[in-house]
Amino acid sequence: MVTIGDYDVNTEPNRVRKIIGCVPQNSSVFLDGTARENLMLQGELYGMHGRELKNRVSELLNNFGMNQVADRIAATYSGGMLRKLDVALVLIHKPKILFLDEPTTGLDPEVRTSLWENILSMSKQENVTVLLTTHYLEEIERLADKVVIIPNYESKFTEH
Repeated sequence: MVTIGDYDVNTEPNRVRKIIGCVPQNSSVFLDGTARENLMLQGELYGMHGRELKNRVSELLNNFGMNQVADRIAATYSGGMLRKLDVALVLIHKPKILFLDEPTTGLDPEVRTSLWENILSMSKQENVTVLLTTHYLEEIERLADKVVIIPNYESKFTEH
């Protein structure tokens, strides 16, 4: 049996979904919408409405430094801004566990640092456990409390 946050993933998948957030390696932002529209839609998918949703959207836009671009079409954002929106989207419903798959791949060092500051700040404020996959050893050294190394058994070595 596999459980996440005391919920069985097989028998209580909806409860599991309500307590986790997942940032995939590739962006899940709706590019034809604005940051505000993306966040509102995501919140509605999690059953949020009214003032609660509007306040949460405003909070995330502010925390991720996106107020000035909040009503601009996401397709016009830089890679770093899209990544910030990706993370904000999965935080909309205040998950307790956040899965991040290579969240800073391809970002310049300044944007990487800014994104990590935002994630760490939000995780501390909202008591979120962060599980991270990364190839950047300096991120692990700076951010991790615990480290697990998963070997790649698919690699084949041949002798010549």
